[in-house]
Amino acid sequence: DSMGVIVETPHGDVVHTGRLRLSSGSAAINNDDTSTFKEFENNKALLLMSSSAYSETEGFSLSEENIENNLYNIIKKAEGRIFFNAYSTQIEKIAILFKIANDLGKKIIIENKSYKKNILSAVESSVISQSSYDKVCLSLDILSSISDTMTHDDILNKNLIVITSAEDNNEFSTLIRISSGSHKHLSLNETDTIIMGNTQVMGSERKVQNLKDKLSRLGAHVVHMRTSDYNTAGYAYAGELSYIHRKIQPKYFIPVHGYHYMLRVHGDLARKGLAIDESSVIVPETGTIIEIRDRGTKMLTLRDKAPSDLIVVDGTSVGKVQDVVLRDRQMLGEDGMFVVIGIIDSHTHTLKKSPDIISRGFVYLKESQELLFQARDLCKKTIEDHLERHRTYDVDELRAEVSDVISKFLGQKTAKKPSIIPVVISV
Repeated sequence: DSMGVIVETPHGDVVHTGRLRLSSGSAAINNDDTSTFKEFENNKALLLMSSSAYSETEGFSLSEENIENNLYNIIKKAEGRIFFNAYSTQIEKIAILFKIANDLGKKIIIENKSYKKNILSAVESSVISQSSYDKVCLSLDILSSISDTMTHDDILNKNLIVITSAEDNNEFSTLIRISSGSHKHLSLNETDTIIMGNTQVMGSERKVQNLKDKLSRLGAHVVHMRTSDYNTAGYAYAGELSYIHRKIQPKYFIPVHGYHYMLRVHGDLARKGLAIDESSVIVPETGTIIEIRDRGTKMLTLRDKAPSDLIVVDGTSVGKVQDVVLRDRQMLGEDGMFVVIGIIDSHTHTLKKSPDIISRGFVYLKESQELLFQARDLCKKTIEDHLERHRTYDVDELRAEVSDVISKFLGQKTAKKPSIIPVVISV
């Protein structure tokens, strides 16, 4: 479970809410929420730090009761199998799913082994009842028999719920393997329903959208939080944040966790809606150092920054990778490289043979012979002209000229800009 932290100081409490939302899910705050915030009635809050991830969303998040009712209706109306995709930390959602499966006579298979460990821990701590788990949960081994011997019309198949993991949206996650046809036992059909958990994870919107497109093309019906009120983000919305601020009544406020504009929205909410003084709210950047001084009477941002650069593990080295290195890798990845090798006879001051060309990631050589012939002739002419103009040539200058000429030629012919690597050898 998430939990907040209160650090007691001689000048008041420093409060970090952690990942928080109200359990009531509406403006009618329930007893659980009221009793939770009684902690602050007699305590002086010096500083509040609170998540801003959904600060721009008006109102209140859904209550667990509403989520359960809506999820119940989705599963009840589904024609065939259910694929329930959620994070393994969302145990309260899984507990609701087990309860619904028990009520509707469904069976559950937990596809991910590490996911199952979390669920077994929830059973041991009575978050999920042991009787419900024993009644509805099937062995993971049954997946092979479902794919091998059962048809889509079988009773078990129609009443099956497969819990899949939403971790990281990486290439090995269950739904991605199913969408690409690489899962060993599971494939989709037009009667399947996929219930996707939180699809609004910051930074992964495009990946999630591509996944939904692939699943839809396979015929499955995709349900997510924007089309059905069965899910909530796990973060407080603007209405809840206002309630939290009013109950804690901090002297100073620092919005945390979220894109910068979310922090700004949260800061404005505190300033305008809750009448916190302008100087009492600081919207930080990554690495910002903030100090509260003079016995809690002043909060300010220091000029110094805490180290916050990305640390890159690159082979055996650990640390910063220079921008120029990353830029070169990006260019190589996008347009490839084109290597020209010219061998010059130091005695006769001429090319020993026609230049050699090596290309990687640029064009398919077998289908681009004419282009390579033209590039080789142009490179040969460029080197020979340079040697005729200069009795003593500068290797670096010659390389630069070859690189410039070949780059312009390939750009005109292919509209690509591969990394040109001219190699001049004198023998």
